[in-house]
Amino acid sequence: MVTEQSQVIVFQHEGLRAGLLVSALQGVHRVPSTALVSSPMREAASVESALSQYAALVRELVHADAGLPLIQCLDPAALMRRLQPASSAAVAVRALQQEREAA
Repeated sequence: MVTEQSQVIVFQHEGLRAGLLVSALQGVHRVPSTALVSSPMREAASVESALSQYAALVRELVHADAGLPLIQCLDPAALMRRLQPASSAAVAVRALQQEREAA
């Protein structure tokens, strides 16, 4: 539902731009990379689930010790894959395999 408090957050990833309609925006914070922790959903994701509509969009969290409330960080690449279902599934599989090999 769009209200007077609704706002659009625009982001860009690999030359593609998208907007997210949010019901309210509390602020924009800059956090150091040391404040980010891996989401449990990231570790639970498998190659099969990454190709489904339920692939984790939240891959990192801002650690509560950073002095901020727990904030979920959207993965722009995963969001763009979700918005473009016609994109190559093979690319998604390769990316996950490379990520696992690097870990």
